[in-house]
Amino acid sequence: MKAFVLVASPRRDGNSALLAQEMAEGLREAGHEATLLHADDFLSGFLRDCRKCRGADGECTIEDGFRSVFLERYLPAEGFVAATNRSIGTA
Repeated sequence: MKAFVLVASPRRDGNSALLAQEMAEGLREAGHEATLLHADDFLSGFLRDCRKCRGADGECTIEDGFRSVFLERYLPAEGFVAATNRSIGTA
């Protein structure tokens, strides 16, 4: 299995990063391919409303690495893990 592990927390030595590293290592030990990336390495900021900044050709005008990571890492992955310091959902 190909897995993509994303660390969304800006703290590279925090709990989220540690958990993501352990997850990726566990996947590798189980014989899977695991890529671990930090969002800070390819996102220049929060994503915006595409209707406001999309180019005339329909392409994204934000010049960061998100497009290549999305196409080359996220879409081909059979598994995805996001490690973040924020909880998702409601209590």
